[in-house]
Amino acid sequence: MVPETCPEAIAKIHKKTWQACQASLRETLNYEVAHHHGDFLAHIVWRLGYEAGQVRRILSDNNISWGFYYDHEPNEPTNASIPDNFILLPPAANRRQLIAPVNFDKAYTRDSFLLGSLADSVEANRWPTETDKGEQDQETFTKWLNREKYSLEMCLGGDKGMANAAFPVDMEIDTHVSQLLLTALTDTCVLGFRSGFKLEEDQYPMDEEMEHHKYDVLQMALCLADMPSGL
Repeated sequence: MVPETCPEAIAKIHKKTWQACQASLRETLNYEVAHHHGDFLAHIVWRLGYEAGQVRRILSDNNISWGFYYDHEPNEPTNASIPDNFILLPPAANRRQLIAPVNFDKAYTRDSFLLGSLADSVEANRWPTETDKGEQDQETFTKWLNREKYSLEMCLGGDKGMANAAFPVDMEIDTHVSQLLLTALTDTCVLGFRSGFKLEEDQYPMDEEMEHHKYDVLQMALCLADMPSGL
């Protein structure tokens, strides 16, 4: 159901966007409930996961690490393969793609991968995770590339409490129901991710009506994401 009002917590700069999307969706979602069993939101989440899986497959197939390595903390790696490093593309009539990857400043390839220190001196400064190899370690690169895939999948599946969000009181959202819904949506996102990573044909393409209104839902989600409460 589309909220009847704009939540007070929505930043003032986003209120007009919220209201425009709200008006556009109200009739559309009523149509969806009657004719598509209310699966509009699930289609969008599936698509986001599916496209993320395709991006991850392209990087893996081309032996490109988005940026996974151990730096200061030997038990906590730096990892750029996360949902934060996708952006929502602006609407375009000749493009179906919704998201694109960004932040490749830490990326490296299999051919350029060197594990360990190149320093000749035993007195050279090293992080705790560094060794004296200074050589390519293909097995380690492959393991780290696989960990990038698994960590992205885990984040999309609700890791770190992503499926336990709180909502402003004025939105009158039942917390128990919302958590069930978010769990179902994150599961759908993961299934889409796995399908996209396997380069399968999209099993749940949107019809024309959904395609026309998908950015209404996505823009409202971004308005919520920029709320002071940190949603």
